[in-house]
Amino acid sequence: MQKQLADGSAAYPIGSVAKALALLQLLRDRQTLRVTEVSRELGIAPSTAHRLLAMFEQFGFLHQEERNSLYMIGPALVEIATSISGHIDIETAVRPHLIDLVAEVNETALLCILRGDRSLYLDAVESTHALRAVSQNGRSIPAYATAGGKALLAELSPPELRRIFPLEDLKRMTPKTVASRTSLTGELRRIRERGYALNAEESELHFAACASVVRDRRGTARAAIVLAGPAARFRRYEPGRIAAAVRAACASAGTALA
Repeated sequence: MQKQLADGSAAYPIGSVAKALALLQLLRDRQTLRVTEVSRELGIAPSTAHRLLAMFEQFGFLHQEERNSLYMIGPALVEIATSISGHIDIETAVRPHLIDLVAEVNETALLCILRGDRSLYLDAVESTHALRAVSQNGRSIPAYATAGGKALLAELSPPELRRIFPLEDLKRMTPKTVASRTSLTGELRRIRERGYALNAEESELHFAACASVVRDRRGTARAAIVLAGPAARFRRYEPGRIAAAVRAACASAGTALA
């Protein structure tokens, strides 16, 4: 239902956007569309309906069958739906292992994915400590400054890495953030060798993190599990304890995801 202002006018007066959203709703209900149907249902001229459908087809949201002129769902919409569904599946499969990880170590556990050059956080289970890392759900941070982001960047080929980071210089979030693509490339090589990534106050001063990737049954890295907390407390843990706990959680989550 469209929101309205006090005077009864539409709260969002961008007509072309409203028509595009109405077309998506129509496609949801009907699966296939004709120009005449879109014109009638949206109350627009056939020529306008044709231009709207053609624009959706240009961006891959619709596909037109040549033999009957029907428009149907295109590959871009399928990709979006699959991506959203995949994220829900990942969250559902991984969350019990975030809970178990926090129960074992009592530091905050987070789930993140790679989106372009940034880490996007999907879920978190917080530690019970008063001083702790907090949930970052929905937040995106430069991937090279985070443990989860670096764990996922380590999965990329050199050409993919250069495409994501075309410039040599990287913007620092703290004085400890890696500042160049060359330095990042060296660190990613070490991450691949040891199987986990670290964040030593690189995204936020006084906080540290350790991360590893969750793989599906094909061995593809789908996400990263991150354990984060105050840097001072992390330094008191036995060497390797955090990394071992994170890697074990990732292995269990990968089995559940498969």
